[in-house]
Amino acid sequence: MAQSNKGVDKNKTVSSNEVVEITNDTIRPLFSKAQIEEKLKILAETPPPTFNYFGAMCYATFRPPDKVSYICPICGEKTVYSCAIDNEWLHETTSKQTYHFNEPKKNIINAEQRGFIQRELNRCRREIQKVKGINVYLDESEFCKHCSPSVKNPVLYLIVNISGESDSIKTRMDNYIDIQLIQEFLNGDLIHKDITGKEMEPLVTHIDRIKKLLGIKE
Repeated sequence: MAQSNKGVDKNKTVSSNEVVEITNDTIRPLFSKAQIEEKLKILAETPPPTFNYFGAMCYATFRPPDKVSYICPICGEKTVYSCAIDNEWLHETTSKQTYHFNEPKKNIINAEQRGFIQRELNRCRREIQKVKGINVYLDESEFCKHCSPSVKNPVLYLIVNISGESDSIKTRMDNYIDIQLIQEFLNGDLIHKDITGKEMEPLVTHIDRIKKLLGIKE
């Protein structure tokens, strides 16, 4: 039986028939669909451990920039987005009179989309590098005007492919948490943590979302 000298985490579960590969003293599960279904069963049946939750922290707010740039990791093209402002007007003066009209900007996004590009996208890129045991990657193509010129409201998608399965699962993402849930589940964690590592809630409360992300049906 393969073992690691890193110790055992009391907040982790281990499937009895996991296939593992040892590389540089690190155990990497190579999960099949059957093994993932078994892990889901274990998660559902294991009583969640107790933990201390101290609530959310408050952070100072700041005014974000009016524009944000996105560089496509596939084609390398740069797309500049402008954030829409309610009741935004421009004034154009001609030799005869002044006209008032809505600004005909290109690549308009709202404040939520701007925040996603500025913060969440990089978090998603970092978190996805930590996922082991399944093939998983991000589809950012809608954010690139060169790759997706007709898309007006770009969103990020998570693509998951389980070993031995021909079909991939494509799911829309709103933040990095989906990736973190998959990572925690595959690691055998029983508690979901935030980006800082603070314990938040039992992972089993997210089991329906995990099933959807992995394409596991009831």
